[in-house]
Parts: sequence; C-alpha cells; structure tokens
Amino acid sequence: MGAALAAVDRETIRERALAAVRSAIVDGRLAPGERLVERELCEALDVSRGSLREALRSLESQGLVDIVPHRGPSVARISVAQAREIYSVREVLEGLAARSMAERPDPQALARMARALDGLRSVVPERGDPVVLASLKADFYRALFDGAGNATLAGIMDTLLARIALLRRTSFTRPGRLPESIAEIAEIVDAIRAADPPRAEHASRLHVRRARDAALPLLAEAALPQASRPTRRER
Repeated sequence: MGAALAAVDRETIRERALAAVRSAIVDGRLAPGERLVERELCEALDVSRGSLREALRSLESQGLVDIVPHRGPSVARISVAQAREIYSVREVLEGLAARSMAERPDPQALARMARALDGLRSVVPERGDPVVLASLKADFYRALFDGAGNATLAGIMDTLLARIALLRRTSFTRPGRLPESIAEIAEIVDAIRAADPPRAEHASRLHVRRARDAALPLLAEAALPQASRPTRRER
C-alpha cells in the first residue's frame, strides 16, 4: 500500500510540473527558443529534478520542448514545414468547432468568448503585451471548443493548443495583424451568436488562413542566416 501511494504522489507531482510548464508555454510566458533552466524550474515549482525531467520528456513528445544533449531543454521552435501542417489541421478543426457551436450556441461559452474578445479590444496594438495577448486568445479558444460540445474534438485540439500559441506569437509580430485578428474573431462570435453554422465555419477558417499568411513569411525569415534577412525597407 505504501509503495502504491508513493507512486501516486510521484505521478501527481510530475503532472503538476507538466501542467505548469505547459501553461507557461501556452500563455506565452515562455517564448520559443527560451532555455529551461532545471534548477530554477525545480525551485519555482517545488519539485525534484527527477519529476521535472519526466515532465519535460512528456512535453518533448508533444513537440513543445527540445532537449539537446549537453545543452539542456528549451522551448521548441516550429519550422515552416511544421507550421504549414499545424495550420492545415487547425483550419479544419476550428472550422468544425465554430460550425458545431453555431448549431447549438452555448450561452456560457459565448459569454467567455465575448469576454476574451473585449480583453483583446482593450489592448493597444503598438504596446500589446504578448503574454496578455496569448492568454486572451487561449481563453477564447478554450471557450470555443468547450462550447462545440464535442469532447473528442476538444481533446485533439488541446494537444495542438500550445504549439498554436507558439505560432500565434509570431503572427502577432506582423505590423497591423492584431487589429485584423480581432475583427476576424468578432466575426466568428457574431456568426455563432446568430446561429449561422456556414458563416461561423467560414469565418473561423478564414481567420486561420490569414494567421497562416502572417506567420509563415516571418518564420521563413527567422530561419535565414542573419546576413540574408531582408531589411525593414526591403519588406
């Protein structure tokens, strides 16, 4: 019995560490490429190094953390090819979620989406805090997938949410993208509130395509050697 309880406690600690690091990635508090210093994380989370390393290996299997021998763990960077795949899947899933929710609008989920939208509208584009933006967008999508009423769809999307958050930080750096994104999200909310499934799906898929078009050139540029990157005037 004692050994079984110890195993449960260890698993709980590992899950707690995993959830905390994953949440920091989703909310944008940990940026792509940022080194994860084990000693600092162990102290902040009050977990052993063994539990932390198990959590980091789980995050590595989800594509959220890179663990390089002799260099240690860091938040994963997403390549252009990986981003294309993620956006393709995301477009289909988010379109389905928006259509499903518009077929049976959930008042509580709609209220959560509207609060996230109001929060985004309150952000000054030139000084928008990436962490705040990422958190608000994560709130919006959690509400959307909860309101869709499809547990399987929500579970699949949950595995992509953190990787999408990494891409979202990139797309938001394109000048003028934030106001466009907010207008697109408002259209999704309006379509769901109007109980118009085709319009909701179209708005959601269009939003993803425009986010893709904003992010991919920036990811491609970031992959170039410093000397080969275009200057601001050349863009």
